[in-house]
Parts: sequence; structure tokens; C-alpha cells
Amino acid sequence: MDLLGGVLGALLTCAAVLGALRLRPAPARVLGALGWPAWIVAALWPVLMWEPEPSEPLDPLTIGFSNIFLILGLLVGLVCALPRRRRWPGEAVWVSWGVGLLAVLALSLGGLGLNALLVGGLPPEQRGAVTLGLATGLLLSLLPALAAAELVGRRERWTGAEGG
Repeated sequence: MDLLGGVLGALLTCAAVLGALRLRPAPARVLGALGWPAWIVAALWPVLMWEPEPSEPLDPLTIGFSNIFLILGLLVGLVCALPRRRRWPGEAVWVSWGVGLLAVLALSLGGLGLNALLVGGLPPEQRGAVTLGLATGLLLSLLPALAAAELVGRRERWTGAEGG
């Protein structure tokens, strides 16, 4: 089952990264503009949903994890935007980066949804292996997916293809 999780995680990563690359500039502007506020809400979600006791302050660990998620997501979003920047060189930086952030958000939410779907009917002792396989597939396939996106983008630049 962990192999199934790994394969599905890798497929999800490739779909998100290549989808972000192949998106035409007009819809990319809209999605890039949506990517920034969506990422901020996702990163601050633990802080926004915190329900402390009346006298209890906000948990510093929650704030710390939220900040780490925000910073790492911005960096991974930038890395996911690099093949797009090279494929569509005239595009504004904020659009490429916003689309990259949406790709990271799609990976995060897609991974959570896929994990819930996979472990739904499994006994508790098998759930950990599936979740670990899925997370490993998502993480280990990110660099190969980015390399594939770079190759696809380079081929499209050379051939003059419009993409899509």
C-alpha cells in the first residue's frame, strides 16, 4: 500500500507542476492573483482557527509552524515558478510566483484529500505506511517533476509552440 501511495503522490506532483507550466498567460494572471491570498490564508489557517481558553494566549508553536509553512511554501512556490518563468519570459514575476504558490497549495490540499481517500477503509496499522508512501512520493518527485517541466518548457520554446 505504501507503494501505491508513493506512485499516486508522484503523479499528483507531476500533474501540478506540469499544469502550472502549461497554463496560458491569460488564465495564469487570474490564478496568479488568486494564488497569493490563497497561500496566505492557508499558511495562517492554524492561527485563524485557534480557539484558546479566554485567559490562554495563542500557542507559540502554532505561530511557529504557521511561519515555517509560510516561508517554506514561498520558497517551494518560487522553485515551482522557475520553469514557468523560463517558458513565458514576458510574464510578470508575481504571476509566475502566484501560479507556483497555487501549485504548492494544490499539492498540499490534493495530498491531504488523496491521503484521506486512501486510508479511509484501511485498518489503523496500515494507515501509517500509506501516508508515509504518499508523503514520500510527493516530496521525492518534486525535483524530477521540475526537471521534466524545464525540459518541456525548453522544447516548447525551441519549437515555438504556444502551449496548452
